[in-house]
Amino acid sequence: MKKVNLKKVEVVILPVVIGLAFAAGWFGNRLYQTQQNKKAELKGKTVKEFSVQKSQRPKVDLFVMSFCPYGNQVEDALLPVVKLLGDKVDWQPHFIVSKMDLTKMCQQQVYTPARCQDYVRRGYFPDAKSCQQRLYPSLNACLSKMRPRALLTDPTHGYFSLHGRQELNEDIREVCAWQEKKDAQQWWQFVTGVNKNCNLGNVETCWEKEAKKSGFDPAKIKDCFGSQALKILAAEEKLSREKKVSASPTVFINGQRFPPEGAYGKDIVLRIGKKVFASSQYRDPETLKLAICAAFDKRPRECAKKLSASKTQKAPSGNCGS
Repeated sequence: MKKVNLKKVEVVILPVVIGLAFAAGWFGNRLYQTQQNKKAELKGKTVKEFSVQKSQRPKVDLFVMSFCPYGNQVEDALLPVVKLLGDKVDWQPHFIVSKMDLTKMCQQQVYTPARCQDYVRRGYFPDAKSCQQRLYPSLNACLSKMRPRALLTDPTHGYFSLHGRQELNEDIREVCAWQEKKDAQQWWQFVTGVNKNCNLGNVETCWEKEAKKSGFDPAKIKDCFGSQALKILAAEEKLSREKKVSASPTVFINGQRFPPEGAYGKDIVLRIGKKVFASSQYRDPETLKLAICAAFDKRPRECAKKLSASKTQKAPSGNCGS
């Protein structure tokens, strides 16, 4: 039997033991320091919790207006999440529209001295002259201006979108595209392409190029628009009203608003699982991914992949509507 030189073994082992001890101490110190830093970051902050009901296939409802810059921001941020999670999530895009009685609406926008006096008192205008300049001289003048902005159901009633008729038309087209295939990744490519390359001035032709690039048939979307526009708008208006949604964007994850009510403010942070986020991060792909992943009964392995933050972050608390 070969003899082992214990002294030599000790010489070899001793540095290893010392190294391991040093490493353990270093990592322990780093962990302690990280915990202390997190405590320091949360000092003086109100921590809101994102609690969501779990399910096998979480449902994400997104309510936007097609040309709301804040809604576009969330659509753009969700694209990498859609690519990552795919059909493991039940994606449901919706559009915020309103149905109006044009006569009643215009009656509030026709100039009278008493109305302007009231509007000035309530702070809508600085003085009576500026009020008169903004209001319509007659009911017919207002109706002639408002009718082209709406998709009419009769001469005095119609559907509106906040940014005008072009936005309303695009809302319908994007619903038609969704109904055609219900392929979330393909649909998101289409709408984010419209967000990037189209505007209210050119969208009536620009959308076709983006539809083709994303694999949609513009002719089918046009047929859907021609035959189903009013039906689509009625369904979208009804759902927005039932959900009490008036601001773009509004996101629901398994029925829970994200971010939850009261989650905005300079001294407020939001906890999702073990991680904490400031309001400036709410519309980042990684934050949205973690919020959706929190709703899985069993998180898929894709949830472990970290997504990059948005390259441009603008007014994370902003929205269109009220």
